Amino acid sequence: MSLVELPAELLLAIAEHISWDPKHGWGSWRLLPLAQSCRYVSSSVAPLIGSSVGHHEPWPLRSALQTIHETPSYIHRVRSIAVGMGFHICGSECAREESNCIAPFVAQCQHNLVHLDLYKSTNELLHNLASTTDALPRLRFLSVGGDQVSLSIGAVVALTRHCPSLEALCLISLQSGDNIMIPKWSAPFRLRYLHLDAGYVDAPAFAWLCSSSVGSLEHLTIETDSGEDVEGMAWLNTDTAKKTLAVLTRLTVHFHTSLCVAHVLGYTPNLTHLTTHIDTLPALYILPPSLIGLHLDALYYYPLPDPFAFVPEGRLQQPHQIVTVSLSRSPYLGASSQDIAKACERAGLQFCQ
Repeated sequence: MSLVELPAELLLAIAEHISWDPKHGWGSWRLLPLAQSCRYVSSSVAPLIGSSVGHHEPWPLRSALQTIHETPSYIHRVRSIAVGMGFHICGSECAREESNCIAPFVAQCQHNLVHLDLYKSTNELLHNLASTTDALPRLRFLSVGGDQVSLSIGAVVALTRHCPSLEALCLISLQSGDNIMIPKWSAPFRLRYLHLDAGYVDAPAFAWLCSSSVGSLEHLTIETDSGEDVEGMAWLNTDTAKKTLAVLTRLTVHFHTSLCVAHVLGYTPNLTHLTTHIDTLPALYILPPSLIGLHLDALYYYPLPDPFAFVPEGRLQQPHQIVTVSLSRSPYLGASSQDIAKACERAGLQFCQ
């Protein structure tokens, strides 16, 4: 059966599937090859073409606002918003109709929105979004916070209580404390991907974020600052965290010490893929027997240590375990790919160029 023979409703469902990525969210640009196949296909997926607003440009986007002014129905086509908020702090002026605040814009397309990425968004903006939107029933991807932003778990709770369909959540510069704002009931969403960038991970916040995601969370990314140590990793000790990590298959950890990475791996017996810095890779015998993929990011420390040699410690637990190693393309790896390949071969790892 050709695409031309498919019902328009089915073709639209296929287009929605193509536009979605579990980790990166919505991208209508993925539809271009499909839309270019023939006129019928193009007309069938037309509601999704151009449904993405912004590519991390600063808000307000004059082009988007002008399009909506000229074609009011366009607001109902918007599926994705990805803009930079530049530390915008909502105030009384944001309630005015002529305000350039993004909250009223989000409220207009709240029922169709599946992707919301507001870089450098403040707690005030999140609370404003929570009060101006009745619900975000289809939202599947949410990324908030940013460098030099102190993101509060209370603001995150206020916004995400409207998001029952949320699958991917990225919280940048999440601060500890504010636990009084964490509700006693479980989170209303079941996550597949969670990205936490924090000074250090707060145990009550982590437990609430994962409270409904045991068994559904597939990929966890955690980045912390230089202050973490094993004694301070209390977020691992809650029942929810233990249950979540016990069935986790993909883990990305950007810590400062291999000791902390090794400590987390003790909670992930079913892990299949691990991403970490090349200089914080723990001894190979600590890696779970289920691991099949290891991705090495650039050196954490900068400037580069001189000299740096990648020398994996120990051997894998299982003599017949096959772990494929891949590298980030970065000038800061500190060792050539040839040297890393030889080190992998000596350690029994399979290097993938």
